[in-house]
Amino acid sequence: MMQFHLDNMTCGGCARSVTAAIKAVDPAASVIADPPARLVKIETSALREKIVAALILITRIKITQNTTFLTIGKKISIMFI
Repeated sequence: MMQFHLDNMTCGGCARSVTAAIKAVDPAASVIADPPARLVKIETSALREKIVAALILITRIKITQNTTFLTIGKKISIMFI
């Protein structure tokens, strides 16, 4: 299972966008998005890199990377948990 913290996933629309991006990579993926907690849990056979790329693409914002976070401008971040 993969789990990501998405700071700006605050509503159902955001959760649907995240789910759609993941399902585009793996239609069989199980996605549980929790906007109040800003967490998404994913059961998938897809590579982690492909899931991260899909999450980044839906933001359409540049990224920078350090050891534990991918930070995507405007306080959106993907934390590897």
